[in-house]
Amino acid sequence: MKTSFKIMTTALFATLLFSCSGNDDEKGVVADIDPTNYTIAGKMLNNHLTIMTFGLDNEVSIKNVDEELSATYTVSGDTLKIANYGFVKIQNDAIAHAEMDLLEFDDARLIKNESVNVFKDKDFTGTLVNTLFQIPFFVRFSDSGILHGVGQTFEDANPDREYDVIDNVAGISVRENFSHIFYIHNNKLVYELKIEVGQAGLQYFYNEGFDLQQ
Repeated sequence: MKTSFKIMTTALFATLLFSCSGNDDEKGVVADIDPTNYTIAGKMLNNHLTIMTFGLDNEVSIKNVDEELSATYTVSGDTLKIANYGFVKIQNDAIAHAEMDLLEFDDARLIKNESVNVFKDKDFTGTLVNTLFQIPFFVRFSDSGILHGVGQTFEDANPDREYDVIDNVAGISVRENFSHIFYIHNNKLVYELKIEVGQAGLQYFYNEGFDLQQ
């Protein structure tokens, strides 16, 4: 009886040990994030607002009012590696750590992409500023969100122009003498404008958050 009890006890201990070991392994495994669920947006150290998106084909698109760059990415657990630039660690729907040479953000935000256009039927207003000018400004979006308008008065900002919608959370429009890029954060419109201003030449304007009009 003592021998049988000893054998049963040893077998039970081995089973428990194996079970605990298995649970520890499972806890140590970090599932791969899906970058296509996110957009990274923010102002870079070169002072330009930049939008970064991730495609199903492992392509990265990096856009601002001056240029559009491309790269490739790979994923390992919670770490998103961007070829030739660096990496971003994403945890709990936030950027936990990032190191990106040549793409250093002064203030980077991780935005969850939406299935519906977040700009639908929204109007924003504020003041665009740079070192030379301060301009009262309005940005308005159509009922569907696919058209927008800008101007120094509410009436001038009639939403009748198309723009490129980025994952339903950001937008950009690039033209020869008038380009702008924007995204929504905490119900405010973060916005940069590039425009030719008479003899002053090419000017960049920025607002860290136009107010939403109720």
